[in-house]
Amino acid sequence: PRGPAMASGPCEALARNPWLLPFALALARGAAARPSELARSLGVRAATAKAALWRMRKLRLIEGGALRPELAECLRGVRAAGRTFVWERGSSYILVVVKRRRVAAYPLPLGVVERVRSAAPAASVKELSEELGLPATLVSRALRVLRVLGQT
Repeated sequence: PRGPAMASGPCEALARNPWLLPFALALARGAAARPSELARSLGVRAATAKAALWRMRKLRLIEGGALRPELAECLRGVRAAGRTFVWERGSSYILVVVKRRRVAAYPLPLGVVERVRSAAPAASVKELSEELGLPATLVSRALRVLRVLGQT
């Protein structure tokens, strides 16, 4: 029997758990499905990698120690710059930032990123925030997305 997470496919399961994205990419690039190797390749604690592997197995994103082949298509649109990943998914971007103790994922609407892109490129986050009437945190994350996409 298939679990509810797999009812709409592995791409949807990954979209509902975007913090797993860097781990899926590492596995797709040849890392072994072992906590120590994943932790070393991503620069996270082994406990974080172990939790990610457990969750990926629970969601059936991993079969026999390897990433499911259907996920390769989902991961093609992912852009990375260092420990920051951007995944364009439907009408939003998903910004995923890998930190030592955790992996943070933030959804950003395409419209917000476009508004920040069209604003003055040399402006500071505070100036952009005031000009666009958006929270500074949102503007900062939109700028990170644009930086990863190479559009700033």
